[in-house]
Formats: sequence, C-alpha cells, structure tokens
Amino acid sequence: MFDPIIISIGPLFLPLSLIVAVCSMFLSVWLAEKLSPEHKHVRRTVSDWLPTAMLIALLVYKFGPALFNLKEVWHNPAMLLYMSGTDTSVLLAALLVVSWLAWKTVHSPSPWAAADVMAVSGLLTFLVYNALFKDLGETTSVWWGRGNGDYRYHPLHVYRVVLLLPLLVWIFRNWKRLESGRVFGEVALWIGIVYTLTSFVDYRTGGLLLGLTIEQWIGVSLAITGWVFNMIRGRKKGGTG
Repeated sequence: MFDPIIISIGPLFLPLSLIVAVCSMFLSVWLAEKLSPEHKHVRRTVSDWLPTAMLIALLVYKFGPALFNLKEVWHNPAMLLYMSGTDTSVLLAALLVVSWLAWKTVHSPSPWAAADVMAVSGLLTFLVYNALFKDLGETTSVWWGRGNGDYRYHPLHVYRVVLLLPLLVWIFRNWKRLESGRVFGEVALWIGIVYTLTSFVDYRTGGLLLGLTIEQWIGVSLAITGWVFNMIRGRKKGGTG
C-alpha cells in the first residue's frame, strides 16, 4: 500500500498514482479486449485509442492551469516547464478524454462491444488503483478504521474494492452470455453508486453544490448514465424481440 508521492520525469512532476493508473489502464484494456466475447471486432480498437487519450489527458493535466494564469505565463513562459496539475485540470482532462472516447466509440465498427471493453478496463483500473493507494476519509471509531495514534479513519479504498470486486467476478463469469452494452451499463451504475456511498464518509475539503460535493455529483452522474444506458438497451432489445 503506497502513500501519494510525486515523481520527477525530466521537467514533468507526476504523481505515482497517475503513473500506476496509466500502466494499469494499458494492461486492463489489453486484457478486456482479449476476453471480450466480440474480441474479433474490438481487437486493437480501444488499445489504439488509448495512447491519444493518455496524451490528451497528460497535456491538459500538465498545462491546464496555464489557462487560468495566462497573464503570468505570458510574462514568464518558462513556468510552463514546472507547472503541475490541479483538481480543476484533472476534471478538464477527464471531460475532454471522455468526450473524445465517446466520439470514437460511436464511430467504431461495434460501439456496444467497445463500450463494454472500456467499462471492464475502467473497472479493473479502478480496483487496482484502490488496492494499491490509500484513500482515508473522516475519523471513525469502528475497529477496521486505518490510522496511527489516537485517530482512525474510514478506509475508502477498502470499501470500494470490497463493494466492486463481486461485480468484476460476475462480469467475467457471465460476459459471454450478456448482450453487448450490458456490461457498460452495469459498471457505470455500480461504480457511480459505490463512489457516491463512500463519499459520504470522505473528508470534505470543498463546498457543496446543490447539497452535494463534487465527488458525489460525479458518482451520481455515473450512476444515472448507467441506469439510462440500461434502459435504452432494454427498450431496444424489447423492440427487436
């Protein structure tokens, strides 16, 4: 189990967690394409898109803060070399990458199967990340809390692994029998639910937006996306049957 640290790669300062997430994503995509019931149609689709998606994410994460400090960058361009990402640049990078991947998926030969591959690879990456990196929430008195000294904290990473691991097992046991697109809907729904539930015992550092934190809105959005996706797939299946 690792604590969050920063690694210097030339002029870049990247979190170890980000490097592990990128490596896990490449391995997860390769595995998901290989195990997909429609591997002949999705082989070298998501894996071909991934390098471009990672490049977009890296550039936006690294240089995104410059968009909010244009005056300083104009007077001192060298600061771009030592600029590091922020929470805002992470959200901006995620939005652009998701939009680009969605566009590629819609225009792919087998959109539903490609969506399933991305869902499984995302779930695998999410589980690996939470298995390797601690994410502690609010203080607690429960015996399974993690921490040193007099204080214990909710182990959010453990909660996520325990709640999502059964979903991964279910997918690998039933993927070949499921219609294309079902896996994507289930993964989005359950990751959204689990992320939202664990966020209620997370330590809050920011304000609320309409009664929810940013993390809770992300979880709710994912859950709604999965629910709507399953509804659409169910109606199309019913209409063709």
